[in-house]
Amino acid sequence: MKIYRIILLLTLLANVAIAQENNPELLKMQQEYKAAGLPIPQGLQPEVGKPMPDFTLNKVTSYGSNNVSLKDFKGKWLILDFWATTCATCIASFPKMNAIQEKFKDQLQIILIGDNASKYGKNIQNMYEKVKKARELKLVSAYDSLLKRNYGIVGVPHQIIIDDKGMVIARTPSVTEGQLEKLFKGETVIFSGGKSNSIDAFDDNGNLNNNEYLLYSSSFSKSILTEKMRVPDINDHSEKIKETGLFCIAKWHLAGLYNLAYTGKASGPMIFSETQYGKTAAWPVVEVSDKSLFNHNFSEADQTGVSMKGVYNYSVRIPKENATVENVKKAMQMDLKKYFGYDVSKEKRLIRCMKLVVMPKITLKIKTKGGDANKTVLNQTGMSMISQKIDYFIPLLVGLNQNGPIIYNETGIDYNVDLKVDAMMDDLSAVKKELQKSGLDLVEFEKELEVLVIKDPTKK
Repeated sequence: MKIYRIILLLTLLANVAIAQENNPELLKMQQEYKAAGLPIPQGLQPEVGKPMPDFTLNKVTSYGSNNVSLKDFKGKWLILDFWATTCATCIASFPKMNAIQEKFKDQLQIILIGDNASKYGKNIQNMYEKVKKARELKLVSAYDSLLKRNYGIVGVPHQIIIDDKGMVIARTPSVTEGQLEKLFKGETVIFSGGKSNSIDAFDDNGNLNNNEYLLYSSSFSKSILTEKMRVPDINDHSEKIKETGLFCIAKWHLAGLYNLAYTGKASGPMIFSETQYGKTAAWPVVEVSDKSLFNHNFSEADQTGVSMKGVYNYSVRIPKENATVENVKKAMQMDLKKYFGYDVSKEKRLIRCMKLVVMPKITLKIKTKGGDANKTVLNQTGMSMISQKIDYFIPLLVGLNQNGPIIYNETGIDYNVDLKVDAMMDDLSAVKKELQKSGLDLVEFEKELEVLVIKDPTKK
């Protein structure tokens, strides 16, 4: 039986090779991808404005058939939504996509396509079933890595939008209800940069590629939908700053820009910085009369139809002899003041935090029994920690709750532990209940921390 399987596999590979040899368009595209240093697609690419190449999906669930192809959706809009277990953004978008499917069920079909090929994808179907139950999802899902490889898809989320005539309308990381409503009406929609239309915000010299959206000469501009996000931390780029005198950030919101200018960190909880984590609040406190500039949307254009609401690009170049992290931060602070005018101060405030503690009158039974620490598993639906320090758990939990509180370890546990949490990790109340089963608890408290406070300019 084994020899027949080998013969069948070799026959299939030979057929693929012959098909590619007889398809000059595919060969040309593969050569272009190879020259650009990109993963080589094994099938024709879905190109915006052209008919969608036919496909077949197996292992389909929550649908009338286990196998579907493009022709099954003739006369209906279709979204192929590629995802992976390691993509928290993908999983967080499921409830939104579920709501979109429910609203447009008569004219649209959404299919989640999970990558089941990598070592992280082995249990992807079980993971999705947990999320499906917890979030009450009704989405059609399929598990297929071949289609992702054929299309040369490297990163997820990645969505392919196909209209009711079988034409590819967009390849994008995300879509909104408002964008779909416009599409159904025949209106033009510009999508966030996907495989086919992604461009860099800056050239190699730090100059904007889209000067028409320049706000003023210090290289502050509105970000447009088709630009790639580039959000480095100033603190982590000291060598490059010293070497080039240049610092650029693309597609970031205003609160994040202030965080970057005053702390050197673009994101919220500083989960990987031992020197800063837990000493300062994660995000600035915004105390201005009109907060509209701090509202942002990464996936939809503002009233211009091109640039995004509350999302900006910034570039600064300073003489190399003065090129330090602190001088870049000072330059950015001055530019923020010049353009937005807000006053900024660092103050001590009582901030809501949480601490991980041992429950009273409990005999802990989580001391490790040994095992391979590399088999520790963490994703959106839970965690199984093997022979790890308890400190390992905190940054993982904070990382999945970027807008949540700072969490401190006050267990006093200094030995390795085995710990299992079977809960949606972005639901801290559910995590708390699971931890209590092991004798641990997450307790809310207030702590005085240094916080960045943004206020209206002082009237003189």
